Amino acid sequence: MDIKTFYFLSLSSISFFCGLLLWVIWQKSKEETPEKDQRGILFLSLTQFSWVALGLYTLLSASSSNNSIVVTTVNGIMSSLNNIFLVICIAYFQGFDGIKKRFPVLKDKEKWIFNTFITFVIVLMVILILDNIKIGNSLVGKYLVTILSISISIFTAIFCYYGIGASFQNSKYAKPLFFISLFVGAMLITTQVGFGYRNWIKIGNPQSENPYRDIMRFLFLISISWTSFLNLFLGKHWADTAEKEHLLAKKTIFSQKESEIKPPISPINQKIIPQSLHIIHDPKNKSYLIRLEALTSENKEPIFLEKSAEKLFLPFVYWLYFAIAKKKNILIRHEDIQVWKNRMGTYLNEKNEYVLDAFLADGGKYELNIEAAEIFFEGLDALKEKQSVKDIFTNFLLDTDGIDVTKFQKDKLYRLKMWEDVYAKQWENC
Repeated sequence: MDIKTFYFLSLSSISFFCGLLLWVIWQKSKEETPEKDQRGILFLSLTQFSWVALGLYTLLSASSSNNSIVVTTVNGIMSSLNNIFLVICIAYFQGFDGIKKRFPVLKDKEKWIFNTFITFVIVLMVILILDNIKIGNSLVGKYLVTILSISISIFTAIFCYYGIGASFQNSKYAKPLFFISLFVGAMLITTQVGFGYRNWIKIGNPQSENPYRDIMRFLFLISISWTSFLNLFLGKHWADTAEKEHLLAKKTIFSQKESEIKPPISPINQKIIPQSLHIIHDPKNKSYLIRLEALTSENKEPIFLEKSAEKLFLPFVYWLYFAIAKKKNILIRHEDIQVWKNRMGTYLNEKNEYVLDAFLADGGKYELNIEAAEIFFEGLDALKEKQSVKDIFTNFLLDTDGIDVTKFQKDKLYRLKMWEDVYAKQWENC
């Protein structure tokens, strides 16, 4: 077996293995959480299968007498399919809240899928037309196609690998997976530039050989292998998150039904320990929801506290503030911290039925007694623009190293600059 055959067989085998597992995960998740849109896992699987098809076709066409135009066309279609599935996944990736806010089409997944297919069909037609353009003896069209193909591959890789890394934000391995994703993306971009340079040289001199061809293929195989496993981990992460939310919703419904059937047992002064926190804002319906899942300290029975309102009350903002701080590993201090804590407890525990053990103290500073990975948000983009939220979050800025507190309070231009530099970063990857 020569190096080329080994390369394409390895590429196809690894991609097929991960693609098949992703397909199984998608089918299982679709059955267990039918209310969730899990097509992101499907498109990750299709991305893998497109690599399988591309690898096998390239290997088979190299040993046949197919017309070079046909081979180029089919390769172009398969490469486009691969890019299509990856670009579609952007709508399912986390980390693009700012972009989704500017381009609402990303929020409407049906439109995004349709527009992506149409765009790539147009791009493919342009490539096929350009490929045959000549000016005298110069194959200008092929040079343009090479530049266009490299550009598309680079921009697709930048967005997708950032999106893959950012989508692990609620995982306990979020940081290492994020940096691995960026590293693999950089490696893949390097190989794409290398392959593009090789094609550029071969246009003018078809007989030329690239001495680094095997090295580039090896790097490409490594990057695609790592990408396949990242896609597999991401698909499993999405499925597990959806299942967890589904079970939480079922527990809430069951708890509500059970309370309707059985007379409530008074748990006066019973201590409960928080397990997970959901903070949800629906801008369309103008609703603000906090859902807390907890366990009783004695017999570990599940307790669910939930508060929904049509107005943004300060206790909701306090919960949001503490939750973001926990995600960022920041301890909170404030002269009115005890007032905040009391209002937060009363907001969810209006009848004072429980003793809510929701805070941890460390030298006058406080944080939520909940694992950061068990804190979930929806609708953050709209929340961070609320003035009452900005007022409370000023404390983040005043506790940030390098900020001149006196200057912040007196100098308007300095204060605006700090908002731009620091405030936005506190919301990233939450």
